[in-house]
Amino acid sequence: MKVVYHGSSVAKLDTIKKRQSIHGEYVYATNNKVIAILTSHEYESEFTYSLGRNSKNEPYHLIERIPGAFDIIYKNSAYIYTLDGSNFKSMNTSLSQVISSEETPVLGEEKIENLTKVIKNLEKENAVKVYRHPSKPDGFARDNSDLIEKLAVGQDFETIRSRYITLLSYYPELLDKVNDKLFSINKTFPGFDTNDLFNIIDYCIERYNQDPHSEPFLKLKLDKFIKLYPIYFKNINLVDICNKKTI
Repeated sequence: MKVVYHGSSVAKLDTIKKRQSIHGEYVYATNNKVIAILTSHEYESEFTYSLGRNSKNEPYHLIERIPGAFDIIYKNSAYIYTLDGSNFKSMNTSLSQVISSEETPVLGEEKIENLTKVIKNLEKENAVKVYRHPSKPDGFARDNSDLIEKLAVGQDFETIRSRYITLLSYYPELLDKVNDKLFSINKTFPGFDTNDLFNIIDYCIERYNQDPHSEPFLKLKLDKFIKLYPIYFKNINLVDICNKKTI
């Protein structure tokens, strides 16, 4: 029987359920156990790291986009689930991803106690090459502007605009490039300005104060904003925010 793998931060799953993404509502898995391990983290992290490779003859490139992201993403344990691959079809991606339109029973579960340690071992085995910020492989956008095109693929304007709001919460320095892309799609769009950026990060702070789990990368976001706009943020105390105190 052909098997596929599904990585998760949740233990003791009996069935892997469908979830909605830009590709549709499917059960997502992979033919490659290494990929299942690297994507088994708790938080959705497309804005904080990149994973891929250019050739089957090279290791996967695991690239930290923002300093400190890996310390959050891979700090916990994880679980690798084995599934019957009979009902899965290939997405033809570099990550060997497969999808199924049916909820899939679990055949087996393997606990990974320490993701960081396992990833270090995978690097020693040349299965993955880890790039901690600011290191990046040749040809990779140093300023993370590749996300601008990536987030726009196959989406309508309002969805793109919404995704760019999240992007700007991580990378406010991309403001001009985001506006250029949005204007190329919709000539009537007035563009985001610095006040919009402040509203975006204020909303992130508000979400954190309501539920810290909803904004696991808040400190990393604030570090970026404070460096870009030190005067605006001169009265904000990072310790108070990260201790869930009202600002």
